[in-house]
Amino acid sequence: AGLRCAGMWSRYLRILEACPVRTQMGTSAVLWCIGDIGAQCAERRLAVHPRHSHRTDVSEAKDAPSKLDWRRVGVQTGYAAFLWAPAGHYWYEMLDRTARRLPSPSPRRIVALKLSLEMLALHPIALVAFFFFVGLGSNESLSEVASQIRRDLPPSLAVEWAMWTPIDLLNFAFVPVRHQLLINNLGSLVESGVLSLIRANGFNLHLLGGGPVAAEDGDSERLWSQGHRGGAFQASCDSGPGIGGDEADPHGRAMSAVTVAVTRGDWGTAHGALAGAEQSLKGLGEERGASAENAQGV
Repeated sequence: AGLRCAGMWSRYLRILEACPVRTQMGTSAVLWCIGDIGAQCAERRLAVHPRHSHRTDVSEAKDAPSKLDWRRVGVQTGYAAFLWAPAGHYWYEMLDRTARRLPSPSPRRIVALKLSLEMLALHPIALVAFFFFVGLGSNESLSEVASQIRRDLPPSLAVEWAMWTPIDLLNFAFVPVRHQLLINNLGSLVESGVLSLIRANGFNLHLLGGGPVAAEDGDSERLWSQGHRGGAFQASCDSGPGIGGDEADPHGRAMSAVTVAVTRGDWGTAHGALAGAEQSLKGLGEERGASAENAQGV
């Protein structure tokens, strides 16, 4: 087994030497593909319904995680192969040349400069590019993509910094430049899964930690679906909006559940409940408009 692994590594090095960019594209695509499939398996295990699927039927939402979203896998694999890998290849070469232009470039100063540029330049730009590429590839509008970037970029960047600081520190200190993107991609097995979860569900501390997704004091998705189907939002609009969570006010209970979800960092569930409320209120407006037209016709 050891000889076989050594032989595979030697072949990889020869291919990398002959075709560096295409080799990095292939390895990035494979590793990010595995990462997204892992993220979808985690969603299935946690019974999470990705908010970007735009489904409103609860039975469909329960069945959705049983199948892999191959379009989502393809889009994120395409991002890794055609954007991240070429950019990363040239980034690490440029980073090494820049660091070695330092006056008195000691190993510590080189590592410190590379780490600073990696954290302050590469990670923010790469995250914005990820949200844009994958969002637009998933048929989202520019406004939807921009909204998610405003909402999820700061906490996602904090996760990136916490994860990558020790990895990049060791990478820059001990790994040759031509293999640094490979080490980065191996770390991306985890990162791609985390980013996939964030992209599909919003930044959710419970989801990233493997804990329960719904708020304990009221499942906002369940309350939303009940209100959406049973006309609870229409009743609440007839009687005035309630936000206190009164048992007699289904809309108030739903908004209370949203509040609990937000305070727990459960952005995906809160987003789903608010989206359902918006659709219900839109349907109510259309019904009232039709009723007014009928009344005028009579």
